[in-house]
Amino acid sequence: MNRILSIFFVACLALISFGAFAQTNYVKIASTDQLVDGGKYLIVYEEGNVAFDGSLTTLDAIANTKPVTISDGSISVTNNDFYFTLEEIEGGYSVKSASGYYIGDTASANKIVSSQTEAFLNTIEFSGSTVEIICSENHLRYNSNDDQTRFRYYKSSSYSNQQAIAIYIDASYLGSDPMISIITPTNGSTIYTSTVTATVQVLNFVAGTNGNISFSIDEEAAIAGTETTHTFADLAEGQHTIHASLVGTDDAVVATATSTFTVNLSGPATTPIHDIQYTESAEGTSPLNGQTVTVSGTVTGFNSDKFYIQDAEA
Repeated sequence: MNRILSIFFVACLALISFGAFAQTNYVKIASTDQLVDGGKYLIVYEEGNVAFDGSLTTLDAIANTKPVTISDGSISVTNNDFYFTLEEIEGGYSVKSASGYYIGDTASANKIVSSQTEAFLNTIEFSGSTVEIICSENHLRYNSNDDQTRFRYYKSSSYSNQQAIAIYIDASYLGSDPMISIITPTNGSTIYTSTVTATVQVLNFVAGTNGNISFSIDEEAAIAGTETTHTFADLAEGQHTIHASLVGTDDAVVATATSTFTVNLSGPATTPIHDIQYTESAEGTSPLNGQTVTVSGTVTGFNSDKFYIQDAEA
């Protein structure tokens, strides 16, 4: 009888130990092709090694974070209770915390609105190694101010202390097939130099063991190797397409990705500061409100998350 009890105790202890130390692996994603409807995600500020704590019931709070360790584009967690779920809805995605709250921000204010019943519409756009999660023109970002560290929606994506974020998906949602995506240059982007470095992300494939990573541009011959970056130089103005592939040891292509971008050696067009400031609106709203513009001038002052600039000729 004592032997039976001992075996039962050891078995229970093993089950408890396995549950306590089971790891969930999250991997970084860098394109909409890798989004999985209903998948579990970590929303991460990589430089600070923190994730948005989806286990909270009060999500709009200072220090609404969990510490994470990032290694080679992946995060392993023991207590998998602070994720967010992304689900496709008409026009974009809902973002729902593990605690059961949809998040968004439909007003022009720096905050998070949460609801257990209303799914707010968020759009998701990748830019290089970061992602923009946007709800009614408000950007989900991480505030790095020492006394206000938090994830939150902000009216502008250009505040100096509001940092870009990345998302990591529970790897079990991706399956086991090899995958490759081009992080930079992003598809549809414009490059203002004749040299561009392509960077890819590879999943479920070990370069050098399972095969090679192949890069080519336009109609040029492919170059194979084990690196996840490759630099193309002396590019002419105009449109170019980078091709990246995973090639197995039997020379069969197992995954591909492309990114088309434009080289413009003349530089971006600038907008006069007068065109930004001058308005006939009674509320004083700029006619370019909400648009991204490029300006050229002299910075005359800086204050907190703002800076002041004037035309060089002024």
